[in-house]
Amino acid sequence: DQRADNLLESLEKAKKIKLSRLIFGLGIRFVGEVAASAIAGELIINPSTSSGSPLCSENAKCEISDFIKWACSRELEDWSEIEGIGDKVAESLKEWFEDEKNIALLKKLEKVGIELVFEKSAPQKLSGKTFVITGTLEKYSRQGIKDAIKKFGGKVASSVSAKTDYLVAGESAGSKLKKAEELGVKVLNEKDFEEMIR
Repeated sequence: DQRADNLLESLEKAKKIKLSRLIFGLGIRFVGEVAASAIAGELIINPSTSSGSPLCSENAKCEISDFIKWACSRELEDWSEIEGIGDKVAESLKEWFEDEKNIALLKKLEKVGIELVFEKSAPQKLSGKTFVITGTLEKYSRQGIKDAIKKFGGKVASSVSAKTDYLVAGESAGSKLKKAEELGVKVLNEKDFEEMIR
């Protein structure tokens, strides 16, 4: 009896899931953890359904049916406007939510009691800042640090210009470092970057 009770209790706990984890778990092509978090964050930053009622907030229960309504109403350009969502990902999202089989899956999840729980997005400490990355980093892969920058609201550019706010430089930094110094762009090492997002 005790084992059965423990199993039932674990199942009930598993029914409560963050929206970002649900989106990632759906296996939508090109949608990884970072993109899933960006989509969930959009609902927190701009959390209104077409009726004007809050969709995901600390004071409003998140319903899968509301998420379906929100996602299915979005056009390709709406997906593309979310920070960190590129054209390929936007197209994949649009196609996924146009497929009735996928919508049926989400409705089934709601029917069996899956409940979305509110999640706060990562503090947008890097909002409005543009970063360029150069050299070999010790703790991060190139994609890993790009994802971290985007997670905290920053943008990543491929080349240094007057619009660049920071250059994250690892070992063997080359011409980008030289150009950053010429333009007076602030140069960060990995430790400096981690201090910014801590």
